[in-house]
Formats: sequence, C-alpha cells, structure tokens
Amino acid sequence: MPSWLNQHLNEAKKCGIGVTTLWRWLQGEDFERRYREARRRVFEGAQLRLQQIAEEAVDPLQRNLRSKNPSVEVRAFAWEFGSGRQGSRAV
Repeated sequence: MPSWLNQHLNEAKKCGIGVTTLWRWLQGEDFERRYREARRRVFEGAQLRLQQIAEEAVDPLQRNLRSKNPSVEVRAFAWEFGSGRQGSRAV
C-alpha cells in the first residue's frame, strides 16, 4: 500500500470518517486551503518549540566540546557545525 494512502486511511480513521469522504473533501479548494493552513500552523508550532529549547540543547554540546574526551569532543563538534546546524537555514 502506498504510504500516502496509508496516511489518508489513518487520518480518516482518527476523524471518524471514511477514506472516500476524506478524499472528496480534499478535492475542494476551500478544504484544501484550510487543511494546508492547519498543517502550516502545526509545523510553525513545532519550530517555535525547537527554538525555545535550542539554548538549553546547546549548553551540553558546549560542555562536551571542552570535555577532555576526544571522542565526545569530535561528536559534539560534528553535530554543532554539521548536520545539527542545517535546520537553521530554513528559519
């Protein structure tokens, strides 16, 4: 089963409607617009929460950069200046 179909089945079940009803609703421009807006708000809420905890998350990384344990320092440096920072480009 394609993942998009499985996702729609799960969403329909959570809402207590049939997948055909959900599909029909998704065909309407007004519903699609409001659906996308709701998804955007959820995503923005998640981003806000991540921004709020970012300072708290960076403190242990900074401590690990000075841990005197080369393995830990390398991993902290790689996260701090590697994949961990890529998300900031989207903000």
